[in-house]
Amino acid sequence: MVLAIGGASYWITTNMLWPEPPNPIAQWGTGPGGTKGDVYVAIETGQLGAYKNDYRLLILWCVQDARREMRDDPRIDKSELFDITDERKWIVGTISEANMARLIPRGGVTVYALAVPRTLRPSDIQTINAGVDKGAMVLGARSFLANAIRQ
Repeated sequence: MVLAIGGASYWITTNMLWPEPPNPIAQWGTGPGGTKGDVYVAIETGQLGAYKNDYRLLILWCVQDARREMRDDPRIDKSELFDITDERKWIVGTISEANMARLIPRGGVTVYALAVPRTLRPSDIQTINAGVDKGAMVLGARSFLANAIRQ
C-alpha cells in the first residue's frame, strides 16, 4: 500500500502479530492500492447471531502506543455501526492523519470488533473500555505491523 501524506509517499506492508481464534475478525490489514491509510477488515458475522437483535457491530482501530493501555486510549478511529447479519462483511476504514503520524515509520495497529447496544452511537464510545462500561462487548481483536518506507 502506498500512502501519500503531506506530499511524501510511503510504502506500507503488513504482518500479523497474534491471532487468537475463535474470533469474528477473519481477515485484516492494509489493502492493495490504498493511499490514505486504509484498513480492510472482514467480519464473519454469521457466528454473531446471538447478538443481532440487541446489538450492532462497530469496528475500531488504533495505533499501538507502549506508553498507554490501548483499551483506555482515546486516539481511536471508528467505523459506522453495522447490523449483524448471517454473512461476511467487508469493512473499509481509514487511519486518521493524526494516528498515521504516530504510525510512521513503523508501528502496530490493532483492530477491535465490538458488539454495541442499539442505544449507543459511535460518538458515545471514546475509548474501548468506556464502551464496555456502557454495555458494549469486545468480540475480538487482531493486530498487524505496518512498515513505512519514505519514497
